[in-house]
Amino acid sequence: MLVKEVSDGSVSRRLRRLPAGSPLDVEGPFGFFTVAAEHARGPLLFVASGTGIAPFHAMVRSDPGLDYLLLHGVRTLDDRYESAAYPPDRYVPCVSRGTGGFQGRVTDYLRRHPVAASTPCFLCGNSAMIFAAFDLLKGQGVPSENLFAEVYF
Repeated sequence: MLVKEVSDGSVSRRLRRLPAGSPLDVEGPFGFFTVAAEHARGPLLFVASGTGIAPFHAMVRSDPGLDYLLLHGVRTLDDRYESAAYPPDRYVPCVSRGTGGFQGRVTDYLRRHPVAASTPCFLCGNSAMIFAAFDLLKGQGVPSENLFAEVYF
């Protein structure tokens, strides 16, 4: 489980206070944000911001043969979550503040590296990023049936 502590959040602060190794009952997942069999042969585009990388981590671990490129929007390189779990040629940190990786947001990367219309694109994270990336990808010719999103906030 990947949880970002939010200073005024009620759940993340309580989780932070739990001693390491404490049992925790978690329900779910309840969504349908998965790679369907017809898309599993790739190539796939995964676009995440912050902790929105969590479902992609699960997808990649569940199917190590996936052909994908993962764009991860972070403020600084310190905000990457388990980036070592991805081969360097499949993981692009898009750094909006600071140095290293691709300098700019995931939408900046997408503008400079257009996506083929046939590419299934999976977006997860901040709603502003998802809406902007969705519009950008549609503008590049990616049809709605190739766009999948899970909005975190």
